[in-house]
Amino acid sequence: MDLLSSTSLRYLIVLFVGSLIVRSIKRRYLTALRTVPGPFAASVTRAWRIKEVYYGHIEQTELKLHELHGPLVRTGPNEVITNDLNAVDLLYSIGSKFPKTDFYRLFGFPDVYGVHQFSALPNMLHKKLVRYTAGAFSMTSIVELEPFVDSSVEFFIHRIKDIGSNSTPMNMAEWFQWYAFDVIGELTFSSRYGFMEQARDVADSTKIIDKFQAYVSFVGQAFSYHWMLLGNPILSLFMKPPSGIIGDMAIREIQARQGRSTDRRDMLSRFLKEHEKHPNDFTMSDVYRAGAMTIGGGSDTTGIALTATFYHLLRYPEAYKRLRAEIDQAILDNKLSKPAKLRETQSLTYLQAVIKEGMRIHPSVAFILPRHVPEGGCTIAGKYLPAGTRVGMNPYVVHRNKEIFGEDADIFRPERWFEREEKTMNRYMLQVGQTADHYLWWDG
Repeated sequence: MDLLSSTSLRYLIVLFVGSLIVRSIKRRYLTALRTVPGPFAASVTRAWRIKEVYYGHIEQTELKLHELHGPLVRTGPNEVITNDLNAVDLLYSIGSKFPKTDFYRLFGFPDVYGVHQFSALPNMLHKKLVRYTAGAFSMTSIVELEPFVDSSVEFFIHRIKDIGSNSTPMNMAEWFQWYAFDVIGELTFSSRYGFMEQARDVADSTKIIDKFQAYVSFVGQAFSYHWMLLGNPILSLFMKPPSGIIGDMAIREIQARQGRSTDRRDMLSRFLKEHEKHPNDFTMSDVYRAGAMTIGGGSDTTGIALTATFYHLLRYPEAYKRLRAEIDQAILDNKLSKPAKLRETQSLTYLQAVIKEGMRIHPSVAFILPRHVPEGGCTIAGKYLPAGTRVGMNPYVVHRNKEIFGEDADIFRPERWFEREEKTMNRYMLQVGQTADHYLWWDG
């Protein structure tokens, strides 16, 4: 009996190992992606990518892979990454034919049918949602709300001076995110959340967003695990996922506004107006999701951009000195209000270059946002990719393209925005917003 059991166990082991070998051979060689270079382990298992994301430097790994293998690299059994500039519009323009992958569904949990602009599937639904919310994010809308943002700017400066006068150290990365949160509150709901007043992470909001992003970054590499974790309907009864907590923040603000008139045309008032005009197409659920997206996405990306820009200014003192000189001269010439107005800052060319360079060298999103190759397949960087292949671009990698941004693209140097074709560089800045001649939504 023992001999029989031992023999059966050996057969099971052989069968298991054999099946792994067969599957690995099939994934590695019996596919159109077999000619795409990349790490061997990545071609046979998603575990390679999960490991790289876990260690927290996937953007550097992908940069090195492109330097080693060229414009198209295989990073999964059915996934490739590219830094081919011709693929930017192909993948991420509003008219893109490349549908979003299941990665985006993570931004809509726990209700897998609940989506906002970022997580919208399919592309037609995304276009509909953008149509009803784009006006709230337009430059005209932001300029109208500028006086209310000014109050947050002035209070931020006051808090820095107050704390700094006591020689108390400040974690500026933390404060920039608190400032961004309060500004988003002003823009969206006409009130600050109180981060700067209380000098603390109100309701652990930034920690919640950090946890949410960590979860999405990790589980997004193997979406099937989501249904065993926060996507599990049973588990969600006992533990609210981070996105649910962010959603609750938006719901509280929106419910408090309903039935109460206001003269301020903040983002929420614009969302509600669109709902009144199109109640069937842009429902109250869509209003809630738009509010949650603004809280979760706007505060974090803004905080990252501010932190990165100031970090590099301090790291490169010559750039800091030149910026200070430009601002000081504008003040002497009575060309700047206090605080400065958006239209006034447009003439400060070095300031504009610093802002762009900060967002280039350290983009707020530094991982790929994958799409599926549509029916019929496509050719990218000279390689044919069959329908269903996951393909994406990493802003961190694209922003270091030496052909576009110069041989020193890996360092912070605002002067490049005067020396090279600005229109071309703008075109390949992968971020949400307006690019050279059209709107390119990085979340597509």
